[in-house]
Amino acid sequence: VVMALTIFPNVLFKYLLPEEVERKSKKKLKGASIIISISIAILGLTLTPSILPEIFPKYADSVEAIQIMSLAVIPITVNMIYTSQLLGLEKSKFVLIGRLVALVTIIIATITLGTFYELIGLALAFLLTSILQAIVSAYANYRLKISHEY
Repeated sequence: VVMALTIFPNVLFKYLLPEEVERKSKKKLKGASIIISISIAILGLTLTPSILPEIFPKYADSVEAIQIMSLAVIPITVNMIYTSQLLGLEKSKFVLIGRLVALVTIIIATITLGTFYELIGLALAFLLTSILQAIVSAYANYRLKISHEY
């Protein structure tokens, strides 16, 4: 379910990367993509309780976890936008740093939150990792003073 929710950010990344390499401004598209990702997250929050038990009855206990994880669509989209900008400028070092922060975060959060809160804790670890990775990417873009309008 979460993979289906993140299809949009992945397609967006694949479209934006060549555009960023050519320094073409896509400010309106980026703004619209944030709105779309918020809509996808809201749909994930609202539709999961009614649809998931019907389609996958064995996974009815995971509805709350999937709702939490659906919120990660927003920071994943933000991260994809900033990652495409960084890679377009050949600043892959910052992307690597963001991935390393995500790796450390997911390991620590999975162990701590997963131990105390079980499935909900694992979902929170996923959300926290997505948020921190987006923050690192946004900060790297800010530090590099990348113009969003070229």
